Amino acid sequence: MKKRHLLTAIALLLVLLAAAAVSHAETKIKGPYKIEIIDEDAMTVRILKYTIPKGDRNKENIEIVVPAELDEYHVTEIGDNAFINQRRIGSVTIPEGVTSIGIKAFSGCDGITEINLPDSLTNIGNKAFSNCKQLRKIRIPAAVTAIGDNPFALCDNLSEIEIDGESDLFEVRDGMLISVQDHRLITYLHDSHGASFTVPDDIRIIGRIAFWECKELEEVVLPEGLEIIEESAFKACTGISGLELPGSVHIIENRAFSECTGLTEFTIPDTLTDITGNPFVGCKNLTVIRLNDTHPTLTLWEGDLLMDSRTNTLLCYPYAHMDETFTVPEGTLEIGASAFEATGVREDKVPKLKIILPDTVTKIGDYAFSNCKLQGIEIPDSVTEIGMWAFESCYFLENVEIPDSVTEIRAITFSNCDMLRWIKLPARLTSIGDNAFADCRRLTEIDLPETLTTIGSGVFDNCEGLTEVVIPDSVTEMGSQIFNGCVNLTDVHLPAGLTALPAGTFRMCRALETVTLPDELQTVSENAFYGCSALTHIEIPAKVSRIGDSAFEGCSALPELTLPADLRTIGSRTFCGCTSLSGIAIPNGTTSISHEAFEECTGLRDIVIPGTVVRIGEMVFYHCDLDLNFWIEKGSYAEEWCRQNGYVESTRYMDGSVLSN
Repeated sequence: MKKRHLLTAIALLLVLLAAAAVSHAETKIKGPYKIEIIDEDAMTVRILKYTIPKGDRNKENIEIVVPAELDEYHVTEIGDNAFINQRRIGSVTIPEGVTSIGIKAFSGCDGITEINLPDSLTNIGNKAFSNCKQLRKIRIPAAVTAIGDNPFALCDNLSEIEIDGESDLFEVRDGMLISVQDHRLITYLHDSHGASFTVPDDIRIIGRIAFWECKELEEVVLPEGLEIIEESAFKACTGISGLELPGSVHIIENRAFSECTGLTEFTIPDTLTDITGNPFVGCKNLTVIRLNDTHPTLTLWEGDLLMDSRTNTLLCYPYAHMDETFTVPEGTLEIGASAFEATGVREDKVPKLKIILPDTVTKIGDYAFSNCKLQGIEIPDSVTEIGMWAFESCYFLENVEIPDSVTEIRAITFSNCDMLRWIKLPARLTSIGDNAFADCRRLTEIDLPETLTTIGSGVFDNCEGLTEVVIPDSVTEMGSQIFNGCVNLTDVHLPAGLTALPAGTFRMCRALETVTLPDELQTVSENAFYGCSALTHIEIPAKVSRIGDSAFEGCSALPELTLPADLRTIGSRTFCGCTSLSGIAIPNGTTSISHEAFEECTGLRDIVIPGTVVRIGEMVFYHCDLDLNFWIEKGSYAEEWCRQNGYVESTRYMDGSVLSN
């Protein structure tokens, strides 16, 4: 009976007319590397991700020699996070031709003892080699013109940085990496000066995370002439008990002394006029802030609440406060960046902090209540702006009502609010940023307003309590992995005008049995339904011309699927692990079936491959049933492929005749 249905499908396929052009993929998999094309004409690529091959995953101290070319393209960049947390790597050699190493590219590779950088390198990104704890020495090529925030943060055993050749931009001096032009201290090497260190007289800026977790330091002497202490400059320097600011310092950025738990008191001189957030996040033993009553820009409200008197911004709510309810002072216009971050823990460890904002407040800054043991908050209608990460990791926050005056919810605003069950969104909301509600595992319902136009990536990532969501038709832009890990999601309405289902949209939605895709859809992107093990029915719209890598991988309950006539390419591992799939007809016009596309489809019995297919990748039918039947056209690429791969006995031509040797 199944073969009769397939032969009917074959007859329909033979009359389909379609162009044979292959759509260009922006990313490719080449061995252990995922690459992105930077410039097609110049044939240059960026490495996006490295994955240790299966055969090497139990090895230690793996030697990595990054190839100068991949798939005939020249490797010129190592992307952000490309090798992050690859702990089994022992050494890395980066080839000539690479000019840029991205943000946190090798962060957390704590087994690396040696990194060889090419002379062509010009850019090293923020935290590029951070937390490489076994790294002892590194050579920076003289051609480097840009170095981001401390690329060697948390490299506890790094004792030597060498600049190979002459550089007018950077120098290494007495355990420090320094930017010459702006006199910025970029990196301070751990244990290079013992418990006491005097910052050189010519340093004007202490850069972001320059002293991160230098726990051995007990005393740091800052020079007259120092002007700026940047964000998290002394983060987690727990041994420092006091710092005397010279009169030349006029700017201190947010979190400058975060988690300096040894600090008990701090004096702010009159010359320090600009504090761009809360410098004392997590300073749990800081009980005294000294400030002159005549300070030109700052004031202490009721003796310990640090405020910017020019803008009426609350800068710092003291960690030591044990309030159950705190009312922000009337007249406050802004809750500054990180103002309440990591506060609200009482001696009895029971979080009871409730915040009441006055109707003068118009803005809640970035990280304002991040990781605050906040149980409740009243947000007045006067608030028009809520910053990124504003309530991130407020674990005990259960209900929130956002006033209609707010039109945008920014990235990670409520991420990881583990107890959040209900939230009222503003009626005029237009945009929800990346990961805004990610990991809100108890969130059971959300009503998206008809004014919404943009939903960022990962907005509901791992929201395990969500069962149904209606995305209004007003939405025109959707990011990737919006419902990734929503394991109880059963019902979703997608906007009617959606043309591309983004990567990983329903990844690991294990309860999703069926979904209706909009008629205008043209692309089903990578991992769109990856791991949707309960999916039993889906109709792919006729306009879809591209199905990305692993789009339906692991959809083990899906018994059948009709592929659209306009489909040109089947990506790698697209249907891998679809164990219930019994038969499939590749549309006439499809030209390429990528590697492992039907791997482990153990229930697959019949597959139709039209004459338009000119490429079949490696291990496409690996671990499929030995009785798999192929239906092909005479003189086609598939005919020769079946001969070469040992499928002669199970291959039939479209007219039913048997393939011969």
